[in-house]
Amino acid sequence: MGKFSGIINLNNESIPKDKILQIWSRELFNDTIEMDKSFLIGLNNHNDVVGNEESIYNDKDLLVIADLRIDNLDGLKENLKCIQSKSLEIILHSYKKWGIDFLKYINGEFAIFIFDKQRNLCFLARDSFGLKSLFYMKEGHNLFFSTELKFLEMLQETTSFNKEYFIDYIYNQATPPNIQTPFNNIFRVEKATYLEISKEKLIKNVYWELLYKPINYKRSSDYVEHFRDIFSKVILNQSNTYGKVSIMMSGGLDSTSIYGIAKQLRGEEVFPVSNVYDIYKEDDERPYIKLILDQYGEKNHKFIISDELWILKNYFQHKILDEPCINTLSYSLVHENLKAAKNGGATVVLSGYAGDQVFGYNPEYISNDLRNLNIIGFFNESKKLARFRNETLIYVIRNYGIKGLFNTDEKSPVLSEYANNFILSKKNKKIFKSKINNSFKYIQRSQGFTMTRSIAESLGMEVRFPFLDRELVEFLYNIPIHQKINNATTKVLLRNSMRGIVPDPILDQQGKSSDDLLLFQGFKIEWDTIAKAYRGSLLAELGIINLEDFKNQMLMYKHGVLSKGMDYFATLEAELWLKRKVGDVSCPSLQY
Repeated sequence: MGKFSGIINLNNESIPKDKILQIWSRELFNDTIEMDKSFLIGLNNHNDVVGNEESIYNDKDLLVIADLRIDNLDGLKENLKCIQSKSLEIILHSYKKWGIDFLKYINGEFAIFIFDKQRNLCFLARDSFGLKSLFYMKEGHNLFFSTELKFLEMLQETTSFNKEYFIDYIYNQATPPNIQTPFNNIFRVEKATYLEISKEKLIKNVYWELLYKPINYKRSSDYVEHFRDIFSKVILNQSNTYGKVSIMMSGGLDSTSIYGIAKQLRGEEVFPVSNVYDIYKEDDERPYIKLILDQYGEKNHKFIISDELWILKNYFQHKILDEPCINTLSYSLVHENLKAAKNGGATVVLSGYAGDQVFGYNPEYISNDLRNLNIIGFFNESKKLARFRNETLIYVIRNYGIKGLFNTDEKSPVLSEYANNFILSKKNKKIFKSKINNSFKYIQRSQGFTMTRSIAESLGMEVRFPFLDRELVEFLYNIPIHQKINNATTKVLLRNSMRGIVPDPILDQQGKSSDDLLLFQGFKIEWDTIAKAYRGSLLAELGIINLEDFKNQMLMYKHGVLSKGMDYFATLEAELWLKRKVGDVSCPSLQY
């Protein structure tokens, strides 16, 4: 499919086409242009990894543009009783049958624009987990929209940064806000939401919510069978491509599970790419990786020796993204993995990203026993969790058990007093947390994939995330907690379900390796770049961060002291992004 941008006048008046084409001509409209006096639509097609898919439909009644992948295509075709096989045709039939409610029935990734000419209504819609991007701004009767933020920013006479965005981004540890963007007056269509836009008003509607509907089976084997059915279907759908499928595979449970299922379904069309280490032996997972390679007789695996792919290496070689993305700090590590996938003939890459989130690993799970007055169970699980996390029992009880019951007004250590007060003024004032609040928030934080996708698209590939399938998430969200975490063991159901598919030593391991040594190495080698982030800090100039605290923490990382990481890494990426964006002379800003 393809990226798209457009402008439409909701009062059927002429739009300034010449001016817009002059601004957008540098990169947009390399494939298709649709226009009349009141609208202008352009496509910027990237490689279609499925083949023969259309992105735009226009007739006397409807104008539909989409960047999408539908994973439940067969079920929709059966429901609609139609023989068409292309995704856009299914969208058209679905809209004609159900109206905009058709979004409830679509499982996949999508950003969709619909102009219903008979009703003079526009709709902008985004998938359940926001895997596809979609932005908009409205000026008078003109509606501007794009799957790429930069094309809307180009239309603004001056760039005006949105302070709220950066405060939220840092406070939520690199999770972008639901609506705000880095630029004032440009907004994001929220995930699981559609906008209904007319010349009089703009209405936001949520079409899907992750609802708590408990699933309780009598036998553990029933959970295993149900999970295997869903997971296999997800892998089959997401490995649909005319080329080969690469798996970003570590020695951990999530990615090896994807590989095992994919290998059983697609055979020789599937191969793994793994980052491994010769020097940092404690982080090298080859002993586990080789176990599963041997089990499937894999001949096409790729090992990337990654000892010198430290954090911030070649940071400025990648084009600047539309907004900050914390994974950009690991650009070289990801780029080498994806380059190997491309060289191996892959058109689709499957990632184990978000496995931790959807299986609900949050140490505050022990608060459920406390909430249910299961005091003995609470103390037993707290002791196991303390051993697992190598923390004291008192610390675990206080920070994960007791605090897990309450909405505490925690301040960010790096934000300024002004920024912390701004955040706390918006926070939920309920004293007690919802029973399911923690796991829901954890799933919603799975948003760090922008950079990975950008690199893949530049190489003519597409990265997909099986653990962020809607049906799979709904199932995992509603099964009992002991099927996900039990005896301080995480991903219980995944471990049980993959017996025979993934070698037992992988299934039985606790914890995972880290890239801390690459982090410390990067802070030493790339110190000049990091120092530029706090010298003349733009975030400090905007009153968003406590500069001295940020500077001191960067120095601690340089000297090998790791603590409170995500707040500061989010700040580092936001600062470097801002400096590249404004063309700070101390950073080699790349133009797009």
